[in-house]
Amino acid sequence: MELSLPQLTTYVDTFQEARKIPRIDINLKFSQSEGNPYYRDIVREFYREARKRHRKFPLVRALEW
Repeated sequence: MELSLPQLTTYVDTFQEARKIPRIDINLKFSQSEGNPYYRDIVREFYREARKRHRKFPLVRALEW
């Protein structure tokens, strides 16, 4: 697969723009779910889904993009 200069420029621009996106931190307060097994399971499932690899972009986590 050969890339033309405009295509390469577009990819570089997209990559640079993606790196500028601010990161956020979401605290689901898992430590406070001791008496609530339903919430504990939901948080674990969300974390597992969020940490797996994106199916089209293997270098990116599922919810990073």
